[in-house]
Amino acid sequence: MPDGAEIPLPATVTVSYNDATAEEQSVTWTPGREWVSGPGTYVFRGTTSAGLSTRATVTVTSANLLANPGFEDDDTAMWRTGGTGLTVGAWDDPRTGSRSAHFYAADRFAFTLEQSVGPVPAGTYRATGALQGGGQLSDTVRLAVSSGTQEASVPFVLGGWRNWSTPTTDTSRSPTARRSPCRSPASSRRDPGEPSMTCSWSACSTRRRTSRS
Repeated sequence: MPDGAEIPLPATVTVSYNDATAEEQSVTWTPGREWVSGPGTYVFRGTTSAGLSTRATVTVTSANLLANPGFEDDDTAMWRTGGTGLTVGAWDDPRTGSRSAHFYAADRFAFTLEQSVGPVPAGTYRATGALQGGGQLSDTVRLAVSSGTQEASVPFVLGGWRNWSTPTTDTSRSPTARRSPCRSPASSRRDPGEPSMTCSWSACSTRRRTSRS
């Protein structure tokens, strides 16, 4: 099941006997659903109303909350950009699919690329991305995920053409709903008290180069 989904632990289980009969028995699970925290495999131990033991295995998978995460769709309004040197939805050297966010300039440049999603449930979130290209030692590209005052970021490694860097940030925590402003995509409106998450890329290049993400 995707991360953040309700965990459907059953209230009863079917107990089968060697005389080919069966009956439903209520079951108490330990630990509770609140034990689950992020992607992974969790084993719950259960005790039925007759004192029998059972167990349930729950596998939680990561859910990608970004809209148009691979820049494949013609509509890229959910991505906010700033600076120079970046083309969103370019046809140059995609890692998967047929499009990418491509950056190149003949002179010094810097850009930002970000998307906010929400409302999101309170919890922990992380971002992962893929980037490749050549660059000077002074060039930097960072990936970040943030909510309110919480932020986690990680640098990409510019290791040359088709040499993909795929870092993952540490987790950033989304708080419970609060009455304070939060960033949102220009194309959507929501209650300002609802928590959101923002995924962003930022880059700075001091010299001409060709590089693509």
